[in-house]
Amino acid sequence: MEKIPEYEERAKNELIKFVQLSDYDNVRYAALMPLYRKYGVEMLPLMLQVFTEDEDENNRQLVLDLLIKCCKTEELHSLLKERLLSDSDFYVRYKIMGKLLSVYGRPEDYKFVLDYLPNEPDPKVKEFTEDNLDLYEPSKPDSNLTTENLINEISNQIETIYGYNWLGDLQFKDELQNILQSAKTNLQSGDSLACRVQIKTFQDLVDNVYKDSLNTDPRFVTIEGWKFLYWNAQYILERLPEPPVIVNSDIEEINPAMSLVNMGAFTMEVKGTGFTANSVVYFNGNTRTTTYVADTLLTAEIQSTDVSIAGNYPVWVSSGTTNSDTVIYKVVNTLPQPVRPVLECVRNNGDGTYTAYFGYKNDNTVSVYIPVGSKNKFTPTPQDRGQTRVFLPGRKYKVFTVNFNGSNLVWTLNGRTSTASSNTAPCN
Repeated sequence: MEKIPEYEERAKNELIKFVQLSDYDNVRYAALMPLYRKYGVEMLPLMLQVFTEDEDENNRQLVLDLLIKCCKTEELHSLLKERLLSDSDFYVRYKIMGKLLSVYGRPEDYKFVLDYLPNEPDPKVKEFTEDNLDLYEPSKPDSNLTTENLINEISNQIETIYGYNWLGDLQFKDELQNILQSAKTNLQSGDSLACRVQIKTFQDLVDNVYKDSLNTDPRFVTIEGWKFLYWNAQYILERLPEPPVIVNSDIEEINPAMSLVNMGAFTMEVKGTGFTANSVVYFNGNTRTTTYVADTLLTAEIQSTDVSIAGNYPVWVSSGTTNSDTVIYKVVNTLPQPVRPVLECVRNNGDGTYTAYFGYKNDNTVSVYIPVGSKNKFTPTPQDRGQTRVFLPGRKYKVFTVNFNGSNLVWTLNGRTSTASSNTAPCN
């Protein structure tokens, strides 16, 4: 047909004769395949003839797959139901039931199979189909159908399901359809998020009524009704945009978390989860300039007036609509526990200079802020030699270094001192 076009019509007719008249089963199907590949839906009457009249069950099964692939029409839909009641082969019947459920998949098809099954003569076909019904989920709808079409389809299914007594109580039926109507109205007005809320409300109501089988309420949904209403609602939800996820911020710690009175302005680190670029730190009820570093870290500029009086001051983070948990910043006249300077060792650099390694031990349970000044200084000057300002709880080793000439170098920290010199124990 392809290589010698002038013989195409003759070859076509010969192949049709083979399909209709050959005594060999495999020849009949083999002759049909090039006709199907060349002419497609034009061969529909011939394929229907094979499906209904061919004496070989394998040919009928194979042609059924071709029919579903090319020609999923209502005529075929009706024919499948007819053939289920009349085909002599057990596997052809099994395949027909599978196609009714998976390809057409309407409540009417499910009920047709369910009603037919007690009359199925083959016990294995009956067993396997019962399993298929138990596990059945409606197929996902054609992507070409609009969301509004799908909402209308579910509303129509409610009527069918109510008629099958898979859903009970007229008021309940009306309630479900009213929810769908609201969803459609939202969709038509462009509010797809509100539509999603309504569809989710519908799905949850169906699910809750189905699960609440012991309730004396006249409302009910059977497993058959639930399968269609729940899953078709789910397929609509999958098309609609997800609502924005609001993650409440949560503070894990602040650094520093304590200071003496009148220690001046400083930058506070706020560590936690759920922070956004819109997050704002509040100190004692007042907003403070906030920098978003990451969803786990903010910094806030605390003013000198914030820490001028001893007290416990609440700190929290606001996203504009929700607030985090609250933690306390303590301003004290005297630290509850000491913060001790620790000289770790001194290294001789061999050029007349030395490097001192310092750490500290904070016996408080929270971090403490001690700025450079009278309570955190080096002598001789300069007072600021890069020493720590925020002291985390516990013992911290070799936190910073200071280069010096070997003469006594004293770090004073809140009244306690640690001295480095050329005679200090050398670093290993």
